[in-house]
Amino acid sequence: MEQTFVELVKLAGGLDAVQRQAVEEGLSGEENALFQMLFKENISQSDREKLKQASKSLLASLRDLLQRMPA
Repeated sequence: MEQTFVELVKLAGGLDAVQRQAVEEGLSGEENALFQMLFKENISQSDREKLKQASKSLLASLRDLLQRMPA
């Protein structure tokens, strides 16, 4: 059990800020990538269309996460 804890701490320490946020928010890698795109000022038309297509799933996931948060 101690070894598992040590490995978990090592893994958590190796995450960058974006990875930590994804874990904290409970988003998958794909969902987090889409979420991060919302904050870009200049996204390509192609990325904008992809974001639109994925927005329904992302919105549903975010709403689910928000409902589980304590008030």
